[in-house]
Amino acid sequence: MRDAEVVFVGPAGNGRRVKLVSNALFVAQVGLAIDAVRLAGSRARWESRNDRSWLPYGMAAAPAAPSAS
Repeated sequence: MRDAEVVFVGPAGNGRRVKLVSNALFVAQVGLAIDAVRLAGSRARWESRNDRSWLPYGMAAAPAAPSAS
């Protein structure tokens, strides 16, 4: 896990808004990944429920946004 970093995002309350946007983006990314696996499985006649060994090697392992440092 990365070290925690505090980032100033503006006046009181803005941190909560940033967290909500971050959570919404995460949920959307998970939904897209699920749909992509289902589509790939249906096209290749592949049962994705049994084989997820490839996940750590794809974009799922990449950070969602580049580091600012």
